[in-house]
Amino acid sequence: MTRAQARPRLYLFMALAVALALGGGTAYALGGARSFAVFQQANARYQTACDSLISWEPPADILTGFYSNQQRLVTVRYRSQTAQALDIAVSVPNLTQTQEFEAHAGTVTQVQDYWPPIASPQALEALVGPQKRDGRILLTVRRADGSECSLSAPVTLYSRQMMRWSDAAGADNSSYLAGWVTPQANVIRDLVGRAASQISQYPSEYAGVSALAGYDEGRAQPAAVVAQVNALFDTLRQTYHLRYAQMNVPYRQDAMQLIQLPRDVLTSAAPTAMCVESTVIMASAIERLGMRPYIVFVPGHVYLGVATDAQSSAIEYWETTPSNEGTNGAQANQYGDTKVAEAYHVGNVLRTLDILAARAQGILPME
Repeated sequence: MTRAQARPRLYLFMALAVALALGGGTAYALGGARSFAVFQQANARYQTACDSLISWEPPADILTGFYSNQQRLVTVRYRSQTAQALDIAVSVPNLTQTQEFEAHAGTVTQVQDYWPPIASPQALEALVGPQKRDGRILLTVRRADGSECSLSAPVTLYSRQMMRWSDAAGADNSSYLAGWVTPQANVIRDLVGRAASQISQYPSEYAGVSALAGYDEGRAQPAAVVAQVNALFDTLRQTYHLRYAQMNVPYRQDAMQLIQLPRDVLTSAAPTAMCVESTVIMASAIERLGMRPYIVFVPGHVYLGVATDAQSSAIEYWETTPSNEGTNGAQANQYGDTKVAEAYHVGNVLRTLDILAARAQGILPME
């Protein structure tokens, strides 16, 4: 092959090499652009302020019924080109106290979570019902030289009665329902006292039990546990004249639902409760007696479960919102057992919320 004949082939190889180099460079550039875009997206919500000393990502809303059982309100990042001490404080006026943290800022970014405590029990009472109001999250940075920088971010404050079953990311919030189970509330103390009177007044209807003693240090038989729960149910029906509202429970949906505390229901002039509210009332009394309650979720509805011994080796179930006004506790128990068994059989039990396990995870009563 002559040099003249080889020249076109050489040009072809050179063109291919250039194309490959350009393609690789383009791919590298695109890959780098994608990586930078991901980095930007991950950090876009963080707002930098105070001469770049701090950055934070304040939430858009606060469900005040969840707040006392959460671990974090906002995360603050801080750094400084020159080492210095900073006093960083966060609060939500009319809801929380001010939480302060003495930071020692340097060139490496550091992170601090803030969760200022609720200002007072009355702070949660400012919003009740399907209400919400605008609020502010305040952040103040004080330098060692006395100079100060203040920031605020708008936030929507939702009623303490508001449950958000799932968020847009699909997180299951149902464990927070254990916060509505309030065994130490005065209304639950009164309910237990009236149920004890119910047993004394109608002893033949509660065979094997003469008092509300819970598991009685392991001595109570399963029938005695069932009888105690039946007495609580009958007391709500006969003494409180509790009426029932039929309403679906949108479990696993990104939906808000107003759920009254036992106090809200039992102190009203005409007590009315949907299934989740009456179940929470019963669960509160069960926990007060030292027994182990469960809340069983099926599509659109919940049932009460109660372990018949401290080891929870067996569970009985109750339908707490019977359609028949004459239903008693024994019938509600029989119906609950049947319906939950059917739900298990067809795979319709979506979740069983163990209140004792929720307590171990840090979900405590709202009051």
